[in-house]
Amino acid sequence: MIENMLTAGDRLNEPAVISMKAAEMEKDLNSYIRQEKILRHVLETTSRVTGAEFLKLLVCRLADALNMRYAYITECDEKAAGRVKTLAVWTGSEFGQNFEYDIMDTPCEEVISGNVCYIPDNIQKRYPRDMILTEWNAESYVGIPIRDKDDKVKGHLAVLDENAVRDEAFIRNVLHVFALRAESELRRIQDDQRIAEQIARYKESEAELKKKKDELEKVNAIVSAINSELNVKDLLQSVLEHTKFIQGVDKTTAILYDKNSGAFRLTASTDPEINKELHIELTPEEAHLRYVEGNEEVSEDIFVISQVKGRCAEHKVAHLGLPASILAMRINIQEMVTGYLIFNNMRDQCAFEHHDIRLLALLKSHIHSALIKIRMLEELTDLNGKKNEFLGMAAHDLRNPLQCVAGYISMMITDIRQDKFDPDSALMDLECMRKSTVRMGRMLDELLDISAIESGQIRLDMEYGNLQSILYECVELHQRHAQQKNIQLRIDRTVHVPDMYFDRTRMVDVVDNLLSNAVKYTGFGGSVGVSFQVGPESIVMHVSDTGVGLDEADLKEIFRSFKKLSAKPTGGETSTGLGLLIVKKILDKHGGSIHVESRKGIGSTFSISLPLIRHEKNVVL
Repeated sequence: MIENMLTAGDRLNEPAVISMKAAEMEKDLNSYIRQEKILRHVLETTSRVTGAEFLKLLVCRLADALNMRYAYITECDEKAAGRVKTLAVWTGSEFGQNFEYDIMDTPCEEVISGNVCYIPDNIQKRYPRDMILTEWNAESYVGIPIRDKDDKVKGHLAVLDENAVRDEAFIRNVLHVFALRAESELRRIQDDQRIAEQIARYKESEAELKKKKDELEKVNAIVSAINSELNVKDLLQSVLEHTKFIQGVDKTTAILYDKNSGAFRLTASTDPEINKELHIELTPEEAHLRYVEGNEEVSEDIFVISQVKGRCAEHKVAHLGLPASILAMRINIQEMVTGYLIFNNMRDQCAFEHHDIRLLALLKSHIHSALIKIRMLEELTDLNGKKNEFLGMAAHDLRNPLQCVAGYISMMITDIRQDKFDPDSALMDLECMRKSTVRMGRMLDELLDISAIESGQIRLDMEYGNLQSILYECVELHQRHAQQKNIQLRIDRTVHVPDMYFDRTRMVDVVDNLLSNAVKYTGFGGSVGVSFQVGPESIVMHVSDTGVGLDEADLKEIFRSFKKLSAKPTGGETSTGLGLLIVKKILDKHGGSIHVESRKGIGSTFSISLPLIRHEKNVVL
């Protein structure tokens, strides 16, 4: 074999050449055997470890295999270009601390760019700014890039020594094998990290789903509980009891707007002692300043109050114990603040977390819906009671004229059977029956009118007319009634009232009702006056009387359905209590209004206002 490798010149000194070639082949063979032993040893010793321990063992074995003092492995810093951080460092006798450094003006810069860097000597002269070379007193350096599966450089593997090195081929071969092993392990580590991150994300998602499931179960339990309540106080008490699970809540309280007092009243609490203080009230301004103004709105209508001391209305609630922090929910229904739910922590100014606020935000719409439902139920119950009350009064009012008619008919039948029939007496009885039927017809008309108006079945037939002329017609109708009670009708005829647009029939109903009431509720010898005011955009008619007047309770109920007032007609006249409601409905549809001023025992003034504008020809009432 060696003979075949000899050239013609070599055959002149054949024994010496053969000996030299054999020596070179023996050297190469020994090198391969050494590499094989090194690699086998590396594989055997590193196969039992992974991760950081593997990398430490790898650099140790690399330095040992190449008989060089220093060895380390790095990865590129993804957040800072041109910077690497070591993963394992061998310093000749022990493992060193990992560190980070900029690769500019270092041999590592060339390696990270994708090249193998082999510098057998004088490394410090070539890179005088590299402090690591100086610190380690390095003379030689060899580095090789480490790539990911996409062949992108992710770091590098390097060995250094205080002496110059030779045998470049051997060093490159060994370094290449170690680099492949390092790449394999780093990819495995990255895969494990990705899997671990995915598992962590899955667990987080699983935990978040469980948390949301628990939240929904709590919300559903609370919603089920509050939807079973049938009055506001029980509803609020149920809400407060079921929201005690919110972390940091020591006491919960509810204040609700009271229409009668015009203030927010303490309505319910989880503290028995506070439930004894239900007389406490806050004005709307005090409630706003205490729970809203200047506080952090962490979610819509939900406020965190961390500075409680010194807030508005403190003197009203201080004896109940001032909390360290408050979580307040403002209850808005139809753009009106109807109450506040107040969650108190007595010790910690930072008691409430985002998780608790989110739960409260989830409950907010359900609480609003439950309150609206109960309000509607209470209103329907109230209306049903008033309806039954009214129907009782209407039945009573209708029964009297019916009994009157039945009585006269019975008397007439008896007279005829006993042959005592007197035509003159019968005519008087028939006239009484006619008046009774007229009264019944009027009551039925009012009942039908309010029913039609409430259901939107009446259509206004708009036309030009004069309100003053309608007044004169109505005065003639009530003149005799006024004279019977010695009431003076004083009509101001000095003001010229221009024509305007209205439904004549319905406006006659309005004026007739107001004038009829004025005469009906004014005592014998009193007076009724009517006057006009003409403005640039409207006409106002005032109907004043010196009658029985109305108290504060009457004034609050005067335009409501199915409501009779405390005032009674002075001449025993009948009343259904629906006339003023009908008047208001008619005026509303005309774009007008009605206002009343009254004092009990002094008299009343009803003022109606109608706009001087043109309406559509037909308007549904």
